[in-house]
Amino acid sequence: MSSYALVLPPPWVRIHLQEPDRMRESVRAYVEARARRAPKEIPPDQLAALKVKLQGQLVRQLEESRDGGTIDYYLPSGPLHGVDLNASFVVSSLIPDANADAAQASAVHTLLGAEGATAVVIAGTHWSRSEAVVTTEGDQLVEAGLPARRITYTTAVPGDERRWALVTCTVIGDGNPDSDHTQLVVELFDAIMTTWRWDPAAPKGGSAPSATAVEATS
Repeated sequence: MSSYALVLPPPWVRIHLQEPDRMRESVRAYVEARARRAPKEIPPDQLAALKVKLQGQLVRQLEESRDGGTIDYYLPSGPLHGVDLNASFVVSSLIPDANADAAQASAVHTLLGAEGATAVVIAGTHWSRSEAVVTTEGDQLVEAGLPARRITYTTAVPGDERRWALVTCTVIGDGNPDSDHTQLVVELFDAIMTTWRWDPAAPKGGSAPSATAVEATS
């Protein structure tokens, strides 16, 4: 799958799943960033143990996600202007039909539209955007049973239309899917997606995608 680039505003960070060493380093940096926001009353030795535990749990969780087709994992390392985002998004790659050809891409978008998705064009690429309210299943970052907005962008990969890219964001926000707080986080994710660009020079074919997450300066 082709490489892609995103303009990633702070405090969003990318965790690399395709390269184990980089993934572990990204997790370590994320855990360190969270630890700096820990309550002052937590003893240093207890905080160190919590960091080791969280880092190990996250690595195992991300390895499972990678086995399921997840390429990259994005999450905020802290609040935005003092407001907790309580959201994350993943980029996944899958081949639903190895015999598919480019002509089937339009049919898939039509089917997604019939199921309620809206058509979105980003830098000349056609995507389908779907949204639903879901209940979190629980993992190392999010407890189970919370209502969340889930937004999914789906497209065929240019030059390799058998392969599809899915970008899925789960937004808890302030815990109310209909609140202004949660809606603003959804709009932030939509704004990030408008910066998606495919790398036309990247090799096409069966390889997994790589990403360049360009950090915004403001």
